[in-house]
Amino acid sequence: MNRHLRMKPTIVCFSHLCNSSYITGAEKLLLFLLCELSPRYNCVLVVPQEGILAREAWEAGIAYRVQPCPLLYAMVHPTPSLDTELEGLRQHAEYGAVVRLLQDIKPDYVLTNTSVHVVPALAAKSLDIPILWQITEVISDNAFTSKAAAIVHSFADIVIGISRTTLYPLPHAALPQGPFPPHYVLPPSWHMTALEPLTWQHHRLEKRTAFGLSDREILIGYISSSINRNKGLEHFVVMALQLCAIDERVRFVILGDPVDASYMEHCLHMIDQSPYAGRFHHIRFESAVQRVYPAMDIVVIPSLVPEGFGMTALEGLIFGKPVVVYRAGGLAEIAEATGNTAFAAEPGNVAHMTEIVTRLLHQPEEMRRVGESNARTVEQVYGIEQCRSRLHHLFVQLVMAQPGLFYAIKGSTDDVFIREGTVYRRVSSPRQLRSLGVRAVRRVADEVFHDLPQGDPLPRRRKVRRKLKRHLRGKLRKKRRFSRKLTIRVKKRKRGFKQSVRVQQSRRRHRLRVRVRR
Repeated sequence: MNRHLRMKPTIVCFSHLCNSSYITGAEKLLLFLLCELSPRYNCVLVVPQEGILAREAWEAGIAYRVQPCPLLYAMVHPTPSLDTELEGLRQHAEYGAVVRLLQDIKPDYVLTNTSVHVVPALAAKSLDIPILWQITEVISDNAFTSKAAAIVHSFADIVIGISRTTLYPLPHAALPQGPFPPHYVLPPSWHMTALEPLTWQHHRLEKRTAFGLSDREILIGYISSSINRNKGLEHFVVMALQLCAIDERVRFVILGDPVDASYMEHCLHMIDQSPYAGRFHHIRFESAVQRVYPAMDIVVIPSLVPEGFGMTALEGLIFGKPVVVYRAGGLAEIAEATGNTAFAAEPGNVAHMTEIVTRLLHQPEEMRRVGESNARTVEQVYGIEQCRSRLHHLFVQLVMAQPGLFYAIKGSTDDVFIREGTVYRRVSSPRQLRSLGVRAVRRVADEVFHDLPQGDPLPRRRKVRRKLKRHLRGKLRKKRRFSRKLTIRVKKRKRGFKQSVRVQQSRRRHRLRVRVRR
């Protein structure tokens, strides 16, 4: 990876799904996060196979890798064997492949999506990489929920819930050795430009013409990326048939891919057996929701189990439609946050849901007013600016909550900062960094770095070094003086010895000459 790319921290995001025929809310949310993070982070998406998510990420300029990964479904419906299944994942060949993948990419962060995607968290923990674990579904509340919560707490450095509902089961099981990691609520959001608001009126006319609808007819929509029994299609059909009997204007569209064929057949059979089959339309999948929502007048989301959030309800609000839901889980949170509690029916109560929709049908001006109010309110509560603020604060909180992991950090420059108490102080030199025993320096985004509390730089201790240098220079000078003196003494001794030898030789020669003369 070139130096320019390494200026930004790298985050690897693991998706548990990558469907080839449709895209789920969890996949949409992860793609949205990647698009939001990519200006400040080098993002890499890891998917189990090729599919729509990988293709859309690539078109958005986000790199992806294909790496199959076993899922631990017992995390959603905890069982007594959860710990055993977890250990079994470590022996799985694909666990080693994920470890090698992370060693190759060398990310600064790992984000794993959904509670069942445990292997990326295990692999990142073994490599001491900070882990953001995003929970998008509701973990069942039973006798073994604490086991699932303990697994999340053991491996996550921060836990992200897309609603308060998704985080509710987790605090019930703190780790024995200390408090659990910080929890953070990060609801989904959207990019308005991607929804092409200028085309909505065109798509409304186009789709309603295709359905053969006039302006006076009211289209009520049901949307689910994957239709199964928990999504409440049967309740929608029962409500729709009751409305057909009392209002000739109503028409219905069902959009979604049936993953439970027998259940879908049962629902369609109910429609076909009624005298109102001609009022229903079915679309299996639509990649661009802006082609369908504008045609609707009311959106109904009758989920029978608590949703982690409710992306279809959010989308209905964005497109300015009255949205009727069952009051449970994330759908209840959305209704409360956007002032739509009057349109949240008692869970499973078809009669109550039918009553709410009937009231809207009889008050067309109220229906229009509610839709316009929803479009304004949803922007204020879940809009992109609120999401970006939450996302930024999440990373600041991660750094501050994990001083051990983020002891030494740096931004896009080479300046390193050390954590002292609750502030970060700049290190003056690499030698000082080594003296502090720092082996790893974690990179954080500049926006996060600037919002961290910073203190004065660490002192350089120049006086100590100068005294030491003067002391060493003095000792060196003394050694040199002693060496010079010693050299002079040796030379003098050598000269003296040579002179004495020459004198003695001269005397000997003189005595010899005297003898010869005699």
